[in-house]
Amino acid sequence: MNANDEDRPSRQDDVDPVEMQPRKAEAARELTAVQQTLVDSITAFNRKSERSSWRVEILTWAMLLLAAAQVFAAYVAFQYARSLGEQQIASEAEQGKILAAQREALDASRRALEQVVQASERSRSALEAQLALTERQQALEAARLAQRPKIEVDFATAKGTRLNTGERVAIDLTDNRAALDVTVRNIGDAVLTRPVLIFDAQPPNVTVAPKQTASTIDFVPTTTFAPGYRHRVTLTVPADVTNFEVRVTVFGDNLPRESRVVPFRAVR
Repeated sequence: MNANDEDRPSRQDDVDPVEMQPRKAEAARELTAVQQTLVDSITAFNRKSERSSWRVEILTWAMLLLAAAQVFAAYVAFQYARSLGEQQIASEAEQGKILAAQREALDASRRALEQVVQASERSRSALEAQLALTERQQALEAARLAQRPKIEVDFATAKGTRLNTGERVAIDLTDNRAALDVTVRNIGDAVLTRPVLIFDAQPPNVTVAPKQTASTIDFVPTTTFAPGYRHRVTLTVPADVTNFEVRVTVFGDNLPRESRVVPFRAVR
């Protein structure tokens, strides 16, 4: 209680008990009327309930029908779900078949690629072997082309006396003539093909016969034929000539001209 409540005078002190009696009677009558109204309402509700029992039955049947519809809807939903499940299973099986076919196709492609790779490897090996063979052939050809014939010339008398001593060689003449054997050896590493020998002398009045000889055979290296190839020529030396020189020039298809000169002194 606050200060205002303490200042405000109590209304119980101002109420007269005699005046309160009529008010109590009026309140009792109003309570009785409310009670009667409630009873009348309940009675009317009961009568209405009796009259509307068919509605309750209709509502009950409607509820039953609704429940049946719900059950039917649930059944249909179940069947639809099962159908979807079966379709999914069938689809999965079909997908499995498709995947199996794809796997088989991939395996076939892999095998084909392996065969292609193997064929490529075989082709590469064959090409490498062919390349190695070609390189060997080229090396042999290069070595062959690098080979050259090399000529060595010996002079000897008809009696077999060698004359190429590096000094002026004495040669006996008979009737101002002498037979001279010229032996050509190929000391190189290649065959001299179509060899030709040319003879000449200085001074020019000294003659050599024959002046030129074309060999009918090739000159093989001394590793194959060591004796070499002998050619006989006849020298004619005038009586007034004592010192002279004989030159032999050799060449062929694969050899440029090479000359050898031997100085002689005529002995009569």
